[in-house]
Parts: sequence; C-alpha cells; structure tokens
Amino acid sequence: MTEILLVMIIVHLLGDFYFQSRKMSLEKKDKISSLIIHGGIYLFITLLPFIRYNFNIYVLIIGMVIGISHFLIDLLLFYIKKIQKFSACEDKFFIIDQIIHIAIIIITVKLFNNNLNDINYQSLLGVDFGVLQWIAALLFAGKPANIAFKKLFNKYRPTPENISQDNDKDSGQKVKNSSRQYAGAIIGILERILTLILISVYAYAGIGLILTAKSIARYDKISKNPQFAEYYLIGTLSSILFMIGAYLAIFVLL
Repeated sequence: MTEILLVMIIVHLLGDFYFQSRKMSLEKKDKISSLIIHGGIYLFITLLPFIRYNFNIYVLIIGMVIGISHFLIDLLLFYIKKIQKFSACEDKFFIIDQIIHIAIIIITVKLFNNNLNDINYQSLLGVDFGVLQWIAALLFAGKPANIAFKKLFNKYRPTPENISQDNDKDSGQKVKNSSRQYAGAIIGILERILTLILISVYAYAGIGLILTAKSIARYDKISKNPQFAEYYLIGTLSSILFMIGAYLAIFVLL
C-alpha cells in the first residue's frame, strides 16, 4: 500500500501544483473552462501509473477515482466561493481543499490495498522506494510550500513603504517588489531542501546555521522594521516546521 500511496501523492503534487500555472490557478476562480482544463490535466497524470504498473486494472480504478473526485471537489468549491459570505475565506479553502484531496487518495488506496499485493513496484518503476520518498519530499519543498505559506501568511506581509506617486517610479517599484518576491521564493525552497538534508543526516544543529545566515542577510530590515521581523520569523519557523512534518510523514510514517 505504501508504494502506490506515495506514487499517488507524487502524482497529486505534480498535477495540482507543478502542472498548474499561476495563470490557470487565477483563471479557474472565475472561468469554469479553466477548471475543466485543470481537471483534464490532473486526470491524465493520475492515469499514468496504470501504464507504468503493467496496466493493472486496480491502479486504473484508483487513478480514475482520484482524478474524477479531484475535479468534483474543485467544482464544488468553485460554486461555494461564489457565495458572498464565503468569498473572504478563499485562503482557508486552499487548506480544506488539500486536506480533502489527500484524504481521498489515502482512502482510495486503502480500499484497494488487498488487490495490489502482487505488484512488484521496484521492477516496474525502476527505482527504489527510498528514491520515491526523496522525490515526494523535494516536491513538497518547492511550489506547494511556497503557495501554502503565501496563502496562509500573506496578511502578515509588511506593506510597501515610500511608494512614489510618479507612474514610472511606481512601475519600477512594482517590478522591484516582484523580483524580490521571486528571490524570496527561491530562498525559501533552498532553505527547505537544506533543512530536509540536515534532518536526514541527523545534523540538527545545522538548521541553526540556516537561521543565522538568513538573520545576518536580513539584519538591517529586521532591526528597523518590526512588522517585517514578525513576518520573517513566521515564514522561517513555519518553513522549518513544514519540512520536519513532511520528513516524518514521508520517511517515518510511510
């Protein structure tokens, strides 16, 4: 069960994050056509293990159940978000959405567990189970974590200071802020990957070095802007806790 479960979680991460552009993510809030395209891409990806697992019929059923249920859940949330009183809770829906998707993956795989005992995963996938664990962990460290933190902690983000009224300067400021956000996302990914590696080799003290390096780089802003200092602490500590949780879930529980 653990092998196919891990594969389906990897499939979910790829379909719901890495094969969904930011443009599509924004458009599917208002356009059902974009939601259908996303659902089609996700379903296609969930059916790929069926080919890789020697066309096992139960893997096909699992993929179809997960893919179709994913679309139906997204469709339900699409209409719920249209209700005025729920429109302000969009960020909370992201967490609910992901919990439901992961729960369905676990339940579906569990239901067909007895029919999957004869599958030789390593010979079919051509990779060791440990490699799959690292793939899943690295995928979690990237785009899913960035999006989750942005939605959960965006309200704590410091407001821009000294924004000019001049249109050209304002446009330049927007480009500069966008570049900083992109750089911050990359730093966050690298931080989580390093945290994951340090945990895996039991070098827990090394996590303190990551915190120290980030604090030195941001010392000026931390010392002068209390709002940024709070946002920095929330983001950094959440990032570390997220990877500890991901490591325990993938390498210990599975």
